Amino acid sequence: MSRSIELTDEDYAKLERAAEMERVTPAEWVARRIPNWPEPLTCADDTPARTMADVLAGRIGRFSSGNGPRPGTMAERLAGRTGLFSGSNGLPSSDDVAQSFAEHLEAKQREGRL
Repeated sequence: MSRSIELTDEDYAKLERAAEMERVTPAEWVARRIPNWPEPLTCADDTPARTMADVLAGRIGRFSSGNGPRPGTMAERLAGRTGLFSGSNGLPSSDDVAQSFAEHLEAKQREGRL
């Protein structure tokens, strides 16, 4: 099946010049520039995905650099870290941040993840 599109004379002349520079026909020049879109994303059960959450469902933890199981929710991951921002103006002092970071690195080293 063939289709056609309408171009102004000026646009068609530009198309012809571009095609001539590559020694192809205008139709070939256009066809070469049509992107190869990937197949639509699907869920694990091969149904069409509607959101990125659908695509990633069931894959939590797959790309973890840690050795052990990781908590599933952000709240579980941040448990015990409340109070970090407890400086006099509501922001942490640089000493608090440095100490917290050092403790984090030491814990990772003890766990063999550093």
